[in-house]
Amino acid sequence: MIVPESSLTKCAGYTQSLQTLGYIVGASIAAILYPIWGVTGMVALDVGGAVLASITVAVIKIPTPENTVQEKSGNLLSEIKEGFKIIYDNKSLFSLLWIGVIFSFLYAPVNALFPLMSMNYFGGSTVHASITEVTFSLGMFIGGIVLGIWGGFKKRGITMISAIALMGIAITISGALPISGFIIFAVLSFLMGFSAPFYNGPHTALMQEKISPEYLGRVFGLYGSLMSFALLLGLVMTPMIIVNGEIKVFPYNRSISFMHKI
Repeated sequence: MIVPESSLTKCAGYTQSLQTLGYIVGASIAAILYPIWGVTGMVALDVGGAVLASITVAVIKIPTPENTVQEKSGNLLSEIKEGFKIIYDNKSLFSLLWIGVIFSFLYAPVNALFPLMSMNYFGGSTVHASITEVTFSLGMFIGGIVLGIWGGFKKRGITMISAIALMGIAITISGALPISGFIIFAVLSFLMGFSAPFYNGPHTALMQEKISPEYLGRVFGLYGSLMSFALLLGLVMTPMIIVNGEIKVFPYNRSISFMHKI
């Protein structure tokens, strides 16, 4: 509603970078303040951040679209059905929706096992686990900036396919690393994070372009719910992969890690 249509992808890239920066800085501030303020102070800080965000949104002028949607009673089920129908009517967005659901389902257990990959397989410590998380976040931050400056390929589909391919290649190579390959794994974690904005940014921009503004709330709400549900199902799989802190679901050679077998 604010950004020109030609700049939606770039704006999505910058947004991704700002969100990632917020995660990194927020975690750092929390680590410093928690021993001093305790839980009560941290909750107060969280509330203060929410208030500041609300004030920021309140002072921004957001254009109001022409209301072409008939007012309804606000029934939640009808809103969900309407949002699904809107996506279903656009075959390309409908396909992307299920690609995103499948990716969230498959990637959730892989991402959850990164600390075990660092400590159990590579024989590292919590410092090594933190390094992989930091490099992943740094990759997302830089990837968002690059997308914001560049804007991706002219055909957004190529940008998204390239992002999925880079993520898949990095995960596959990670799964084939020997136990001495932690440094390579950290570099690959950076590439995984770097690829994320190049999928999320164009996808968000496509939805904003293809769907009327008055329906975006329903569509984004449904999309977010399906992604979260898929993520939850993926995380449910994680205990099936871990037994007593070790990765034992796949009875293959230890040199091929769990991510490659997935």
